[in-house]
Amino acid sequence: MFFSKIFIASLFMALIQYHPDQMRYRIRLQEYSYTFIPQGKCRDTLFTKLDQGKSIKIYLFDCKGKMNVECFNKDSILIEKGSYVNSLDLLKSYYYAIDATRSKTTIKVSSYYHPLRNGVWYYYDDLGEPLLNKIYDRGIVIDSFIFK
Repeated sequence: MFFSKIFIASLFMALIQYHPDQMRYRIRLQEYSYTFIPQGKCRDTLFTKLDQGKSIKIYLFDCKGKMNVECFNKDSILIEKGSYVNSLDLLKSYYYAIDATRSKTTIKVSSYYHPLRNGVWYYYDDLGEPLLNKIYDRGIVIDSFIFK
């Protein structure tokens, strides 16, 4: 009886401490074909290599996708940089999963945030010289300026 009371009290404490905002969902950067799950307190700096020798540096501010991003070419020269604002909502995608032990195919759901480009984005050529600026308003290009 004593142990069941301890178990119930522990379960109750765990439920009180859980909050849905503490869930970590994937963040998908469609422009870079890159998806990641925030770690820790969601304020982080990440650096990762992409295809074709490119790499990105992410300065993450929260778990819903607010961040600054810098993209570098294979020679580590900055080729674009800008900011993202939080995703407007939690999105879902569907995919097939195969259970190898039972040879059964099921449909799974993946939830993710899709942050939106916002503000001025700076683009540079392969030598690091200014090439283009684009101004975004929550994912939509509203203006641009060409340097060359």
